[in-house]
Amino acid sequence: MIDVQSIKPPSVPEAEDALCSALLTDPDKVAPVLIGAGIQLNDFTRSDVAAVVVEVLALWAARQQVDPIQVGIKLKDTINIHRMTELISMMAVPSAAQGYWDMVKDASNRRKIIQGCLTAAYEASVDGLSEAMASMNDAMASVNNHLTVHKASSLKDLLRESISALSEPNRANTVPTGIASLDRISQVRQGDFVVIAAQAKGGKSTLALSYAAAVASRNDNVLICSLEMPSRDISEKLLARQSRVSLPRLY
Repeated sequence: MIDVQSIKPPSVPEAEDALCSALLTDPDKVAPVLIGAGIQLNDFTRSDVAAVVVEVLALWAARQQVDPIQVGIKLKDTINIHRMTELISMMAVPSAAQGYWDMVKDASNRRKIIQGCLTAAYEASVDGLSEAMASMNDAMASVNNHLTVHKASSLKDLLRESISALSEPNRANTVPTGIASLDRISQVRQGDFVVIAAQAKGGKSTLALSYAAAVASRNDNVLICSLEMPSRDISEKLLARQSRVSLPRLY
């Protein structure tokens, strides 16, 4: 038996904040994503975020300039200045808006299913089976209307796409590691998520830094984030690699 009191509606407040911040940062890029997805007010659990999103979308749809400061002033009774400043200063990446929205909508759909089930459970105990089934159907229909339906693809079409992707003009999407032997057996493409795994002291950081240096040498941007290596250690490792001098000889 499930304890109804233990059921907590899912929410993703961080994703809601990030989506709102991205919308404030670049309405022209984010607004079409939200409007095209059929955004609803009850998709948000934070009323202040929902108010900002609705106001910005209304301004964008009317082709008016979106000034985050003016939006905050207009909504001062709904969202205080400190909260509005927090959303603006987040400067969430607009290109990640689809990902933020997917998380928000997933939580929203799960809340609708939970509410539909609770309503059906109540009606089953009071009114009868038909009313309970109607509530369940309404809840599922509400969710299904917003689910993404992926079109099936034939194997023939997939093979043609793969052959086209492997053709010479499209090879620019690959990101060479700078290690010829590694590039021959495995190619990294733009957008790939690569995990380098090995035992401790197995050369994971050295390989990653070597790859970063190879990419940077082609005038491409590289961002290095480390939880264990200070920036000085990273720069010294790169310097040793580029100068072909062992690290101990640098000191």
